[in-house]
Amino acid sequence: MALMGVLPSMISLLAYAKSIVTDYSNFGSIFWAEGNRVLVFKGARIAIDNFRALVENAIHEAKDLLWLTLMSTPRETDRLELNIIDLSDDMS
Repeated sequence: MALMGVLPSMISLLAYAKSIVTDYSNFGSIFWAEGNRVLVFKGARIAIDNFRALVENAIHEAKDLLWLTLMSTPRETDRLELNIIDLSDDMS
């Protein structure tokens, strides 16, 4: 009877170990090429300039979406921008 409690636990641990091995890539599958201008991930070449443009576009779209949904301000000319360094708290 004690074996019935050990066997399911052992199978569960083996399944968990297998999921860890398959989910996490090894260090050899990702590296920089062409003077750190191209990232190679599992054989796919990603130019860093294209990746940077992708991130910048995502940030710009998120900013526009937040201004539209939270502030109801669709036009960039109507948006208020403050330098966060210039803000100060009046403790009085």
